[in-house]
Amino acid sequence: MQRISTDEGLTQGSVTKIVQDDLGFIWVGTYQGLNRYDGYQVAAFAGEYMLDQRQITFMTKTSDGKIFVSTEFSGAYFINPKTLSVEKVYSGKLTPEDVYFSPILALEEDDNHFFFAINQHLYSYHKQTKKFLHEFSIDKQDDFIRALALHDNFLYIGTTAGLFSKNLVDDHVSRIELADENKLNNDNKNAKFLHLDPQLGLLVGTVEGMYNIPFNADKLLAVDKTKLLVPELNIWDFASSKFGEYIVTEKGLFEFNRETLSAEFILSYEQSKFLMTDNTIVDVMIDKTGLLWLASRSQGVFTWSTLARRFKHIESTSTSGNVNNSVWAVLQDSENIIWIGTENGMLKYNQLTNSISPYLVNDDIKAFHGEHAVYGIAQAEIEPSERFLWLMKYRGLALFDKNQR
Repeated sequence: MQRISTDEGLTQGSVTKIVQDDLGFIWVGTYQGLNRYDGYQVAAFAGEYMLDQRQITFMTKTSDGKIFVSTEFSGAYFINPKTLSVEKVYSGKLTPEDVYFSPILALEEDDNHFFFAINQHLYSYHKQTKKFLHEFSIDKQDDFIRALALHDNFLYIGTTAGLFSKNLVDDHVSRIELADENKLNNDNKNAKFLHLDPQLGLLVGTVEGMYNIPFNADKLLAVDKTKLLVPELNIWDFASSKFGEYIVTEKGLFEFNRETLSAEFILSYEQSKFLMTDNTIVDVMIDKTGLLWLASRSQGVFTWSTLARRFKHIESTSTSGNVNNSVWAVLQDSENIIWIGTENGMLKYNQLTNSISPYLVNDDIKAFHGEHAVYGIAQAEIEPSERFLWLMKYRGLALFDKNQR
């Protein structure tokens, strides 16, 4: 991992959000100012409203390519990346008489409106008239809205008190339970991240696990078929691209496998050269080159290349410890099973389950070296089709039946 910190010009080490604009520039929000990175150096960005001195609470890119920036105590803004002009759209207070500021914590949009999450309230903001309209509120004052997602005239609202849906046609609001009543707690109903996926439906990240609500035949969300995909972890953010899919948590970075619907640990901050003890990654962004940008709570922004995952080490083991890792031959069959010929027998590798099974292995450590080697593997065109393999072994050619050990 590489790091961009205050030593490189970042205004502060506590990073809240990272966004890349359409020109390629990286915008980094911190507790003490907004920053812009051009690939060579990072510089504080002030604009017309001293944004380099503001506490940035939330950022995102809108459909027209602008950068939306919300601050803790001075309202919210749209930044045009091409002209670097700044437009203030929200004062930071719901009414002029309010004593406290109420920052925007999440944003969603359709063709005509932005939807803003402001504390425990949801407001729509008309793009043409620039008028605010109240849409929804949570009953408890201590709760607040953390995430929004829009699908087919339904606005899904992730809050500290649970997940809700609002029908934008008839204004009906429903609560969506992610788990059975006897399994619900304050953590697994605290929905802090929402992402709509064409294949998996609505992904919901909570303080205790990631859930998915799949689509039904009518492409509506089937809330009665909600499943827990990734248990226990505190899900801060999720990023999906052609370079892979990644989850950031309090324990570090995980890669999400949609074939097995599981998460595999990749790395944590404490494994880096920077001697960190807090592994929480609060935000993740994958840029156009496949570089992951990871936000830390005290040490700035870390970058890690997804190309580091281009190669995966498959290492064989056995109860006797006598399976050999010297590979002579590899064959992938029609079921995507990988057959590996080694110095001591053959291995069957299942990519979906990440499991390895040894075949024709000799556990006698005093055996003649290479006597049980498999030097070549080929598909045998013998009925039933795809059942047999030809193996080139030390003592000649052998026919191997996949259905037997």
